[in-house]
Amino acid sequence: MHIIDWSIVVVSICFILGIAWTTKRYMRGVADFLAAGRVGGRYMICVAEGAAWLGAISIIASFETGYKAGFTSLWWQQLHAPVFLLISLSGWIIYRYRETRVLTLAQFFEIRYSRRFRIFAGILQWFAGVINLGIFPAVTARFFVNFSNLPTEINILSNAIPTYWIIMFVHLGIALLLLMFSGQVGVLVTDFCQGVVTNIGFLSLTIFFFIFMFGDWSGIADTLINKNPEMINPMLTNDVEDFNIWFYLIAGFSIVYNNMAWQGSQGYNASARNPHEARMARVISNWRGVPNTIFFVLLPVCAYVFMNSPEFSQSAAAINNSAANIGNPALSNQIRVTLAIAKMLPVGLMGLFATIMTMTSISTLDTYMHSWGSIFVQDVIIPIRKKPFSPKAHILVLKASIIFVAVFVFVFGIFYRQTEDILLFFGLTGAIVLGGAGSVIIGGLYWRRGTTAAAYSAMITGAVLSLGKIVLDQEVLFIKVRDFIVKSLPGFLQNINSFVLDKFPHIAEKYGSFELWSRIPINGQWMFAFAMASAITVYIAVSLLTCKSKFDLEKMLHRDSYQSKADNKKEKPAMGLKIFGITDEFTKKDKLIYLITICWSIGWMAVFIIGTIYAISGNTTTRGWAKFWQVQFWIFVIASVPIIIWLTIGGVKNMFEMFNDLKASKRNELDDGRVKDHHNLSDEVNELGSETVSK
Repeated sequence: MHIIDWSIVVVSICFILGIAWTTKRYMRGVADFLAAGRVGGRYMICVAEGAAWLGAISIIASFETGYKAGFTSLWWQQLHAPVFLLISLSGWIIYRYRETRVLTLAQFFEIRYSRRFRIFAGILQWFAGVINLGIFPAVTARFFVNFSNLPTEINILSNAIPTYWIIMFVHLGIALLLLMFSGQVGVLVTDFCQGVVTNIGFLSLTIFFFIFMFGDWSGIADTLINKNPEMINPMLTNDVEDFNIWFYLIAGFSIVYNNMAWQGSQGYNASARNPHEARMARVISNWRGVPNTIFFVLLPVCAYVFMNSPEFSQSAAAINNSAANIGNPALSNQIRVTLAIAKMLPVGLMGLFATIMTMTSISTLDTYMHSWGSIFVQDVIIPIRKKPFSPKAHILVLKASIIFVAVFVFVFGIFYRQTEDILLFFGLTGAIVLGGAGSVIIGGLYWRRGTTAAAYSAMITGAVLSLGKIVLDQEVLFIKVRDFIVKSLPGFLQNINSFVLDKFPHIAEKYGSFELWSRIPINGQWMFAFAMASAITVYIAVSLLTCKSKFDLEKMLHRDSYQSKADNKKEKPAMGLKIFGITDEFTKKDKLIYLITICWSIGWMAVFIIGTIYAISGNTTTRGWAKFWQVQFWIFVIASVPIIIWLTIGGVKNMFEMFNDLKASKRNELDDGRVKDHHNLSDEVNELGSETVSK
């Protein structure tokens, strides 16, 4: 990269560090460090959490998907639109979770199930989280090495050190520094600022690639139609390996089943000033993805066009040679798109893109490190320790735990060998917790008959299935197991081959007999689906067998006679189908946002349903699909401008409101995550009277 590009990156990092430094004065208690004092506003939470979930690694993962599936991935993702709409408008899980007033998910588990289960779930969540986080800095660092054309190794004291180690260290160090300043207060503020910058950057780069790189839409469409029509026509996606319709159907089910189960951003789940504000943040989140949706698909598609267009054949050949020399197919695919992007971007825009990747990397690292470090302390150490920490000591222990997570992730990133696409790895590692957590959360919040025994059974089922896949995905380990079976268990070998040939002939055709396999021929997404189905079955069955008395949900949710003045609720939340209506908690502005969101989502749902029916009838052509993507592109680009302005203004207002609330609020030293007799210890002396419904 040019010195101008590096200057843009350095200035942006200094800007974020400066903002984080100013938040130090507002962090004065454990609840501040863990949940920003529970005074976050809807716009700020929406944008900041979006930046936290986005992550540089998610962008790279979208490149992998987009390079294989093209625009068709965007079509099948619309299967998720009604799912997201119903979840956000209904307050599914988030409303009841916020009513419990817990700081972490496992704290809820202690209230609903038992202290031992809280510790068990805390350990499992922490383990799965740090394993999942382990590849984040490594993948991002390799991206920067290739994108910036840096040497693969640097000599330090006569020792050759891989450059990506140094970049990992820098990114983890910056994220750690932000966390040491002010915990979730700093995370919320800096992630919001980074979210605003990245949204503007996404829109700018999208316009550049569409208008200035290829001149017009025909330059992109013609190449795709001639080289790979499956990237334009979604009716051909069964030919797309791994990222076909089943990938998106499984993901759609997981969105409902595992809503809030993955605690990578658990600080945000508890940061809203009240349940209604948390709900509205989810409603608004339907809009935050508009500026980046097209970008995530257009950029890898442009890379594909660049790699397959005769106009750029020499550059493409050089890129393919560089990617082939890697020797790891999973890394080769990442590097191919990265190098193509670097070739296409001019000076200045390379710096902007590098800034986006830096900010999204840091926003995800600080959020995830905060979450996993906090979970280990709150859900393992605190329940075991009989004597409570002082607030100051508690915060120091939280910081030490976060530092340990950073060290572990750095070491893991050095030694782990990635064997499959990032999204498949996410599905697999996430399934360690997500396989069973959805059953435990939904059953705990909505079903009085859910039992502790059922919670254990569901979590263990999901974890065992997923861990087995992770272990055997390492080629060396799998080959040892395979060779042992081939040599020592010939009867078992014959049974395996017969079963696969009979039940899964497509696997036998593609991979041959068992003795020829080098890894399990089932990707992480399918294993995820199997783990979820197994856990649901186990949770329901064990609950029905072991339930002796119904649980008091009203007490846990602070409803009816258990309602505190701090919650200041206007009414009991609607139940059943009425939950999708507009309650007295909604202001006129809330109602307008709610209705416009419904219209936007239903409109695209209608496009998806009508378009799919029309396409199945055989009335569409690949050229027609290309025209459709062009129209949708411009709709999203035009809509992005007012959306970015709206979310930015609202978020800035929320930020100053949060600062004022943190200055004025009283700290409750009992509000540190401890539970007594199935209720929060802080409920006994609740001085958080500042929680009111946002107007």
